[in-house]
Amino acid sequence: MARRVSWTNNSSGHSGTYVYRAPTLDPQNLPAPVATVDPVGQGETGEWIDDFTGYECYAVQDFDGQGVGALSAEVCITDPWAGVQVGDEVEGGIYAGIDTIDGTDYHIIAGLESSEVQGLVWKPSYTDTPGAESMTDGLANTQDMEAAGLSSHPAAEHCVNYAGGGYNDWHLPAQSQLALMYNNLRGHPEFATNVSSAEYTWTSTESSATSAIAYGLHNNVATALGKKTTTYFTRPVRRVAV
Repeated sequence: MARRVSWTNNSSGHSGTYVYRAPTLDPQNLPAPVATVDPVGQGETGEWIDDFTGYECYAVQDFDGQGVGALSAEVCITDPWAGVQVGDEVEGGIYAGIDTIDGTDYHIIAGLESSEVQGLVWKPSYTDTPGAESMTDGLANTQDMEAAGLSSHPAAEHCVNYAGGGYNDWHLPAQSQLALMYNNLRGHPEFATNVSSAEYTWTSTESSATSAIAYGLHNNVATALGKKTTTYFTRPVRRVAV
């Protein structure tokens, strides 16, 4: 996602503004500017759009034919995930760790226990849901269920409609996200009911026209079970690219 770098111009008569970007910015040893922006009037806002998505610092500096002005104060973009540990409550849920999905690493956030329901079927009919077969991409599977009709996929519908933490990107996890929860969160208090009840949790991964993969957070078993089963848990997840 592009990043907007903006500043208020406090000078007049300058020829333009340099934009600097680096992990740290030393006024005595500045790197080459990453951009040169045309001047704006005094008191007006200058801006530059940066496609860079890392965690670095920015500063700006006006220039004219005589040289450069004072360097602005630097503003640093920091990693919001720095220091977050597995099991921490973050962004509406419990941090489960990192999962690799189609070559991209994602932070996985499991819904709180209060987000979970028991008794929803995967699908009330024994029919295929085209595309919902990924073992790793729960979001894509859920979107395929939406395309096929969300009302005919109650477990996925619950996850899509959930808005914990104010976020609207919750979805039904794929098999690999449930495996991550088993490996990292089965001892967490928010998962105590799953472990003690010995009931399975739905994944978004379809196995056949009649079955979908359910995962045991009590026994680390992923198995194809009937879509119409009414005793399993449904827990939403979110993902955020690393």
